[in-house]
Amino acid sequence: MPTHRRCLWFTSIFLAVSSALVGEIAATSQNSPCPNGADCMALVALYKSLTFAGSGKRLPWPVTESGNVGPLAPTYCEWEYIQCDEQNVRVATLNLKNLQLQGELPNEIGLFGHAKEIYLYANEVSGAIPSSIGNLTYLTDLELDMNLFGGSLPESLGALKNLTYLSFGYNKLTGPIPKSLGRLSK
Repeated sequence: MPTHRRCLWFTSIFLAVSSALVGEIAATSQNSPCPNGADCMALVALYKSLTFAGSGKRLPWPVTESGNVGPLAPTYCEWEYIQCDEQNVRVATLNLKNLQLQGELPNEIGLFGHAKEIYLYANEVSGAIPSSIGNLTYLTDLELDMNLFGGSLPESLGALKNLTYLSFGYNKLTGPIPKSLGRLSK
């Protein structure tokens, strides 16, 4: 075989193998238990901070005591109480309503950058509502009623420009309703 044909043959084989490897790496990261690092950090923080009242058990997610998600765990888009976006990458809905959860909402709740709906009503979640919740600018529904939240509503709620439904009644909140909520237009 002439040298230039052999060189072309090796180049074609190299390109085919390289393309297959890149496809394999992309598929692996897409099928990772944590396709988005920020959402994963927020879920791990929720896992560590909330337990079922009475039993002390944690949410049924594949998180270890050290706060790691096992590499063989299903993607968090398949975890109970979570729905992801159409691309199965970002958390779109966190549905933790009426589970009798107790603990405090972690500051990492603000890492769910593409979440549209968060349902936490009818639990026993206490402490302050983190101001980081104002980072969730895609949020349309936020239901925090019938919990034990205390303190005042964070001014950052006014940053939730897509919010169409907000409920926070039947908590232990104090102080005035933030003026920033009056600037919401939806």
